Amino acid sequence: MGMKFIHDASQVPEGRRVCIYGRGRRGAELLEALGQRPGVRVGCFVDSFSSGRFMGLEVLCLKDFIAKYDPEKDCLVIASAFYPEIAMGLGKAGIAGFLVYERLPVLDESRSSGSHILHNRSSLLGYRDMESMARRGLADWRIARRHNLDHYERYGFPVRITTFLETRQLLDTMQESRFERLQEELGGLSEADLGALVEACLELARFQRRHYPGRSLLLPLDTVLAMLVVYKKLDGLAPGFKSILEVGPGCGYLALFLRNRPGLENYSLTESCESFYILQDAVNRQLFKERFQQLVHDQAEGEWFIRPDDPLRFWLSLAPSDAPKTVFHYPWWKLGALAASNARFDLVNSNANLLEFNPEALRDYLALFRMKLNKNGLFFAHCYGFESPEKDRQYLYEELYRAGFAPLFICHGAHIKDRDFWQDHLAGECACVSRGDRRRFVVGNGVFVTRGHELFEANFRRENFRDMYATDFKGLPALFEPPAPGARTWSRQEVAALVRERL
Repeated sequence: MGMKFIHDASQVPEGRRVCIYGRGRRGAELLEALGQRPGVRVGCFVDSFSSGRFMGLEVLCLKDFIAKYDPEKDCLVIASAFYPEIAMGLGKAGIAGFLVYERLPVLDESRSSGSHILHNRSSLLGYRDMESMARRGLADWRIARRHNLDHYERYGFPVRITTFLETRQLLDTMQESRFERLQEELGGLSEADLGALVEACLELARFQRRHYPGRSLLLPLDTVLAMLVVYKKLDGLAPGFKSILEVGPGCGYLALFLRNRPGLENYSLTESCESFYILQDAVNRQLFKERFQQLVHDQAEGEWFIRPDDPLRFWLSLAPSDAPKTVFHYPWWKLGALAASNARFDLVNSNANLLEFNPEALRDYLALFRMKLNKNGLFFAHCYGFESPEKDRQYLYEELYRAGFAPLFICHGAHIKDRDFWQDHLAGECACVSRGDRRRFVVGNGVFVTRGHELFEANFRRENFRDMYATDFKGLPALFEPPAPGARTWSRQEVAALVRERL
């Protein structure tokens, strides 16, 4: 393993006895944080010179620790500002694999502030400080204003938070009371759907035990099922997709279904709401681990300098390269980096936000989508967001047309899937739209393409932007797929019982 830096107690692996080298303030801080993780056991402290006891645990001097150290069973974590000297001493003793815990302070927080490294994740992530620094570099204040969340603020949504514990109130939001209706849209849950739903809920139970210790477990069925439905549609619209840009992930639960997708090469997500962003960060770190890259901070790895003959260089060189990054989390002020990157996406997914963007922000995002979609990529909108007198569907349709998007499918929401209802709105045979299908869409759905797509020219007409429109394309069956054999509607109590059995 070599020497590897960590900045969060959640990065300490489970399954081995943890030995903390350093019995000062930093060691005590790490012990306190690890105490919130039931799967981690701290066995002892280590000190360079003396033995004894500290915070109820045995302290071993380095000589005694070396005699007992088992690299297969022990995980050694240095929690001391003197880690360079300690690392050199461990190297001389033949111990080459260990972690260095170095908490990242934020600009307005002193080392002695004593804030909790788990529960103050908003400060640990440094979101607000980095956002402030980004604002200082703007050429015009109106650029930042485009990303103001006027609608959220107006309705009292907790856009800003002061501690990570405040994210608990967001675990099942934006999809309230849709659990039953989403099942009706599908025609019930198949055995595979139910299994995926239960597994996702179990993962979130583990997430809550880690991040909200001592609190009752919440079962966010509305939001988890909504993201399962979105994932099923995405998978049907673009079978085999390997790259996706998600805009406005909300709670971040689409990641629950993307994490095990075979061949996923690039999952990028962006969010303008601080509270959601911090929750998404925690969810994605748990799900993707070393594959996840947080872009709030500038990446400074490799910019340090030490002289070539410094003994520490040898130990630093033992650290293996990180796993390939496949998940990238962009704050609003890093969208320029996304635009300038070589990334191209098979899918862009927008979650209930197009009508909630400020007009200039909407135009910016649509331009970004147009730039980053692959030639035959799809832009999928699941719910268009909250309508207002100033920004209604007709306004959105006109913006999409002006931005150079062509519709392949549009429904406003609550439309019946019956072919008789759709007959006058079909451009082509659309054989998957069948008669007698009384299921309803729960929210608006839209599928759009840009110039260069094989179906763009045939569908790029202003008159096609209306509340109901469908043309023949390979992904259309994903929206009208008949219920799977054996599918049925499950009650909240039944799903809760299945989750409880597995806890």
